[in-house]
Amino acid sequence: MSSCSSSNPSSSSSSLSDTESPRKRPRLIKAEKQADHADVNSQVQDTAPATDSDLSDAKRDRTYYFSDGSCVIWVEDTLFNVHRSILSRDSSSFSTLFMLPQGELRTEGGSDDNPVILKGDTANDFRNFLWAMYAMPHELKALFDTQSDVAKLLDIANVANKYSFKSLETWACDALQQCVARRPFPLSDSNPVHRAQLTRIIQLAQLCQHERLLQTIVSAMRNLLTTYPTFLTLALSLADELAPPIPSLTGAAYFSALLRGPAFWDAPDMHLTIHQRLRILTGYHRLTSDWEMIRANAPEFTHAPSCVAWNHTQCTASWNAFWKEQVASDNVTKLSVADVGGRLKEIVSAIDHWGPWGQTSVMHHECKKEVKRGISAKITTIAFMSQQKRPLSPMPDDEPYSDEGPPKRSKLANATVGFDYDGPELPSSTESEDSDTIKRDEKYYFSDGNCIIRVKNTLFNVHRSRLLQSDSPSFLESIPSQDTQKSKGSADDNPIALQENVNVREFRNFLWAFYAMPYELRNPFKTPADIVKLLDIAEIADKYSIKSLTIPAHHTHYKSIIVLAQLCQHENLLQTIVSAMQKHLMNPTFLRFAMSVVDELAAPVSSLTGATYYSVVLCGLGYLNTNDIPIHQQLRILKGYHRLTVEWEGICVAIPEFPHAPS
Repeated sequence: MSSCSSSNPSSSSSSLSDTESPRKRPRLIKAEKQADHADVNSQVQDTAPATDSDLSDAKRDRTYYFSDGSCVIWVEDTLFNVHRSILSRDSSSFSTLFMLPQGELRTEGGSDDNPVILKGDTANDFRNFLWAMYAMPHELKALFDTQSDVAKLLDIANVANKYSFKSLETWACDALQQCVARRPFPLSDSNPVHRAQLTRIIQLAQLCQHERLLQTIVSAMRNLLTTYPTFLTLALSLADELAPPIPSLTGAAYFSALLRGPAFWDAPDMHLTIHQRLRILTGYHRLTSDWEMIRANAPEFTHAPSCVAWNHTQCTASWNAFWKEQVASDNVTKLSVADVGGRLKEIVSAIDHWGPWGQTSVMHHECKKEVKRGISAKITTIAFMSQQKRPLSPMPDDEPYSDEGPPKRSKLANATVGFDYDGPELPSSTESEDSDTIKRDEKYYFSDGNCIIRVKNTLFNVHRSRLLQSDSPSFLESIPSQDTQKSKGSADDNPIALQENVNVREFRNFLWAFYAMPYELRNPFKTPADIVKLLDIAEIADKYSIKSLTIPAHHTHYKSIIVLAQLCQHENLLQTIVSAMQKHLMNPTFLRFAMSVVDELAAPVSSLTGATYYSVVLCGLGYLNTNDIPIHQQLRILKGYHRLTVEWEGICVAIPEFPHAPS
């Protein structure tokens, strides 16, 4: 990520040595580890002022010390200069801090020698958190396309939880959940760093009360307990250390341990505590006692109604003999004596191969089914008691969030043909843009912005450092690099004017790509308004050649958007997507795809169909020879080609007549 370079640090250090009297006591956001889960807002309190010797050791962060930042924050030995308008989002604790009255004292965070001090965090933790606040869409997308950075996500979630960025916290936990749900399991059992991260993930899921993450990581660990002994030792440690404990993990860990037998408990590298050994031995004794009781007496059953004609005594005797034979068989005795459920499963499997009446059994087939049902119920009960499973509430794919958080589930998520979209109407592309009255944009006119841009009759006040993240030379040429009183964009009466063919809606959606929080990019294809937003971003990115913001033209997306627009009878969306497709028709690969789309649509779009086939005709007959085009499409193309060539011949033969001018 590119950033706005700061001024010479050496000049800053000299200014830091100057003392002022009296010095204002800087506000401290005390960052204790959330062992007691205290309310984050209570962490704002006064502390002793930072001394010159402390500040002289501070260094400016290379990435997140912006020259146009409005809040200097001191974490460990590092100074960050970021934007108050960014930190105030998501109803965070910072928004409350910035609203506190300052009186006649200097504004806290206004300079390097009067920063906002964060205690208890590391500079790297806070840097990762700022990455999430300032990351561009393509950077966030890359986080999921490649192996996720678990350490970075953990830092983001912890800092977000601490300072009450609720929606960002949920996004980070969701990202972690997707990471640990991958196969194969992304964290190695032999890597000490990964073992520490497993512990942090479980503790974080409990702290944030994120049930889906907790279920996923516990389920993954339970599946690995029987394969990797190192995971078992970690699970036993977590079972005793977590507060509150997780019964499903505790039960699975101890049950896996006792199934391994004394050879595992007494291994020199296990280092079990007295408490753990007592727990394992108690469970082992209880399960072995249960097996002895089950083995001694065959389970009773109720004879099936169709078994009335038979001799119940023979049916019962046959079952008792079969039971005694099976409990002593090799398939059963090879399993641990504490594995009651496993031994019963072997017996159920043997019942399936037990011969029918007249061969080796005199037990009625319906009675066999009744016996299997009874043993299966016993297995379920034992599994529940040994694993201590708790029924967990199902979690939807997309959780509802607050108004400032990720969008709620779309009403179109389960739409079928015949349903109309009843969401909010899209703003017109020319919403009051012809008015002579100049107005400030309600969302993107920031109080700490330093770059005023005028689009039609609307003013946007944004941050130069954000726009400088663009990778477009043509766009950067219109943004002055220096913040001076006379430079373009420094005042409402001296704004930067963009091209005439950019409208307010398009530019507002374009800025959304720069300022969107990670959770807002979670699933952009939900409603027509979201799709138009993405198309607007792609439109301006294409105008200014901003490669990092050019949204790839996924074929399935184009077709789905057209179907959605037809389903909702949304003319604005349909016109926007058709216009976007028409611009790419001269690309041979995209043209081939567009031909398939126009033929597959149940309700053809005449403007798209005509533009597509006309583009093919312009490519010439050679295009037909180099592409595997169906016969019906070839006939259409040839008819159009013939019609246009005949029309041209007619024009060439007869010179067009014209009326002479009066002069």
